[in-house]
Amino acid sequence: MINLTHEIMASSTKGYAPKVGDGGTVLLWTDRYACTLIGIEDKGKTLVYQRDTATRTDNHGRCECQEYSYAPDEDGQVYRFRQRRNGQWSEVLKSSETGRYTFGCNRLRVGYRDEHYDYSF
Repeated sequence: MINLTHEIMASSTKGYAPKVGDGGTVLLWTDRYACTLIGIEDKGKTLVYQRDTATRTDNHGRCECQEYSYAPDEDGQVYRFRQRRNGQWSEVLKSSETGRYTFGCNRLRVGYRDEHYDYSF
């Protein structure tokens, strides 16, 4: 199943020049994780992001309208993304045996932090 909102977010990367410390959003199936760019590898071909601590700041309960504050988390999960030919950034997993990359299903919206939890699942 493709989430249309995430398709649009993943496609909005034209003209982005990454800098360490910039925000990003890991796009899962229907949830989103806020993260911070912590490294650039392989001559700019791989961006390394770490999940932020997102604290809910609204009082809306279990709904789509969610607001968060963000802070870097040194213990947060680390993700690596490479840009595909279509311009989208996809998560990559590096094989410890061969050193080769394989693409995962998570994608990235660069330059923008957004946390979202889908309560419908």
